[in-house]
Amino acid sequence: LRGHKGCVSAVAALPGGDRLLTGGQDGACVWAWREGRESLRLEGHGGEVLAVATFPDGERLVTGSEDMTARVWRASDGRELLQLAGHTGGVHAVAVLEDGLRIVTGSWDKTARLWNASDGSQVRVFSGHTDPVFAVAPLTDGTARLWARGSGAELQALRGHER
Repeated sequence: LRGHKGCVSAVAALPGGDRLLTGGQDGACVWAWREGRESLRLEGHGGEVLAVATFPDGERLVTGSEDMTARVWRASDGRELLQLAGHTGGVHAVAVLEDGLRIVTGSWDKTARLWNASDGSQVRVFSGHTDPVFAVAPLTDGTARLWARGSGAELQALRGHER
């Protein structure tokens, strides 16, 4: 697939397997990969798109950028639906919870954040990492942290990963 002007940083398959979401230096695109063509370009981020994810139903997409925001898009036409602002560093990880009601982001600012997927409000900030959060699960400070969904309290830091 040709279309990005520069490196591709992230890829996710949309449910059904016929379309791919990619993020890179020049933004995010949805591809009809079997046809070998770009079907949508998601316009709005002010920096490289570092992370991408899809909602379980495939109707919405999420992107994270070095512009310190994550954004939610309508998959059918690429319309921006929500902007998730609050991080103070680039957003390197995005994930949608199974029920599609919440979004988790991880950032260069050493936090993970939980967001309401219907209105974009920030539900909780998970802090405590000593390095940037590049993934929502295994993290670069050698720990995986377990958080209580209700209170947001850290339950346990699992140590043992080597840097």
